[in-house]
Parts: sequence; C-alpha cells; structure tokens
Amino acid sequence: MRSICGWLTGIGLLLLFAPSACCDDQPGVGSIEHQVKSAFIHKMVNFIEWPAGAIPDEDFVIGVLGDGPIFPALVSIRDRSLKGRKPVIKHFRHLDDMQACQILFINPSLEYTTAEVLARIGDSPVLTIGEADGLASQGVIVNFVIIDNRVRFEVNVTAADRADLRVSSKLLRLALIAGEE
Repeated sequence: MRSICGWLTGIGLLLLFAPSACCDDQPGVGSIEHQVKSAFIHKMVNFIEWPAGAIPDEDFVIGVLGDGPIFPALVSIRDRSLKGRKPVIKHFRHLDDMQACQILFINPSLEYTTAEVLARIGDSPVLTIGEADGLASQGVIVNFVIIDNRVRFEVNVTAADRADLRVSSKLLRLALIAGEE
C-alpha cells in the first residue's frame, strides 16, 4: 500500500509542477516537457495491467513511431525497470517498420493517420500514447495535453478495454477521461 501511495504521490507532483513546452531544452535528452512525459510513461506502466503472456520474459519494448522529441527522453529511462523487465526503446520511422511492442508512442506525422496506425495494431495489447489534440477521442489510449501550462493526460477507457489493458482506478483518478467520437 505504501508503494502505491508513493507512485501516486510522484505522479501527482509531476501533474502539479510539470513545466510546459515553453521550458528550455537540454541537449541530448529532449525538452523538459518530454522528460516529464517520459517520467509519466515510466510511472504509468505500474498502473496498467497487460493480459498474461503479452509481455515477454526479458524485455519491455517501447516503440516510438515517427520522428519527434520524445525519443531521446525515453532513451533516458532505459536503465530503469518496467514491470520487472529491461526497457528497450525502438524507433520506427515508418508505419511499415513497426514491430511488436508493449507501448507505442505515436508522433504526429503527415505520413500516416491515427486511424491507419490503430488499424495496424488492431486489438493487440499495446498501450498507445500520443500528444496531439483529439487523439484520445480517435482511439489512442493515453494522450498528453497541456492545460494551464502543465502536462496532463487523457485516458480513453474504451480503447484500453479494446486492447485488453486494465487501467487502475488510481491512475484514472488523475486522468482526464476521454471518449471516442
């Protein structure tokens, strides 16, 4: 119980004090905004349950689709454990490059639509994450938004259910709940 309270406190503090995109960048690790988003992802994993067998025994794979500033920030968490496994961060430049992963961060791109990405994933147990207006209502499970100069996140519970992922009520209490259009 104390461990859960610690995680929730950490996420809560990030929500309260997380800077927005206007902050200075740190070379090599992405913007402070993306470092905060990376930290959110690292903590969020503990409040999401994947179906049995959906996570390999060795590695926990985070895929990043397209080019964007989140990749260097995610690489900085590769030395931390995720679900008791070593995180592996993979960059997929194009939709056709995608491989099996437990999390897929979808960067905004003109090369593919959100619908095309979600169709490619299908009902696989993949936690999809984005950072553009309206993505949660389009079927992405977690979408980062900036509200009042702070990083917040939306959760699409219907999309999580479709992917057979169970999102803890503790995490949902901190989230903005989004529905599909």
